[in-house]
Amino acid sequence: MDLPSFSTLFRIGKTEALVRNPRLSPEEIERDGSDLNILVAAPAAMADECIAQIASVRKDLYVGTAEGDALDRLITDRYPDLIRKQAAPSYGYVTFSFSPAVSGAFSITDGAILSTADGVQFLTVGNTAVAVGTTSKTVPVRSMLAGYSQKASAGKINNLITTLVGAPASGMTVTNASATFGGEDQEKDGDYAIRYTRRYLAARRATIGAIEQAILEIPGIVKCTVFENLDTLGRPIGYVQAVIADSYTEQFVTTAITPAAYASQLANLQVQIESLLREWRAAGVGVAIQFGQVVLQSCRILLSYVAGADQAAVNNVVLSRVNQHINNLRPGEALVLQDLKDIVRTTSGVVYTGNEVITPIGDVVPLPGQMLRTSPTFTTVGS
Repeated sequence: MDLPSFSTLFRIGKTEALVRNPRLSPEEIERDGSDLNILVAAPAAMADECIAQIASVRKDLYVGTAEGDALDRLITDRYPDLIRKQAAPSYGYVTFSFSPAVSGAFSITDGAILSTADGVQFLTVGNTAVAVGTTSKTVPVRSMLAGYSQKASAGKINNLITTLVGAPASGMTVTNASATFGGEDQEKDGDYAIRYTRRYLAARRATIGAIEQAILEIPGIVKCTVFENLDTLGRPIGYVQAVIADSYTEQFVTTAITPAAYASQLANLQVQIESLLREWRAAGVGVAIQFGQVVLQSCRILLSYVAGADQAAVNNVVLSRVNQHINNLRPGEALVLQDLKDIVRTTSGVVYTGNEVITPIGDVVPLPGQMLRTSPTFTTVGS
């Protein structure tokens, strides 16, 4: 039902006044500032303010219309564990290049600040020793702030702000060969509401979809595949298996976190998942948790270029798109050769022949529990 506006309320008041006293002048009621106008407009304005408050309260009663803190309260009142996902930083790696080679050993210290031309700042992760004779050194980085705006495209992290003690005074450059990953904004109202709806629909629990959805709600879980274990006749054998891709494994593969931190985060996730599944699995049915085993996939792509194309820029675009595609595969999902070819075909500046992908030579199908991933050290793009 639509709530009445001020003009509707004023019209109601005017009509009521004329019904009660036909001798009143309609024109005088309409004339701004007249006594009759004030007597009708004042209660209409008060009623309009009350209706605005009612409209605000009514909007906050429904998941489909509530916003911000009101939506948070509405959802967590029903599901206390279903909280809004917070913003996350982006991760990646940069390569320091030295020409001539380093003549005196030094360290790239933890927390050294780098930035893009438009001011997005990144911090190096961990201390990295640079030995005499080094011509390049790759180090992990994370954005100083969280959010989608903290991502950096390939080749954009070029400014070293922190002075590195002992580093060469000249001939040192830095850049990122691939785009950073991660960098998520705080969950938007619409996405949060959709997740609530999925939880509500999955509230039957003990189903494959419900278990998968519950695991995906744990911070740090990126992807999840749940399947029933069957005997040779196709009959369930008493437990299901959850293969999980987590953000900590993604970071560890790219050396964005230390082995000790990785082990700690994984153990913490294991405890959270086991605790959660006690409420979601069926009685008498176990859930085997398996963190996806990362299999690093190498790719080699040789390109031909449109005349006048910036070959280095084209290479970086293809490299970034290939890495992003592979690193978004679900546990157990195959790397399809045609998908790599399509990336090459749809990249501006490439003369496409269909023979650019040298490796892999065909589709790559991981074993159960494995997930394919890659990094710039495993992917080469050139001519």
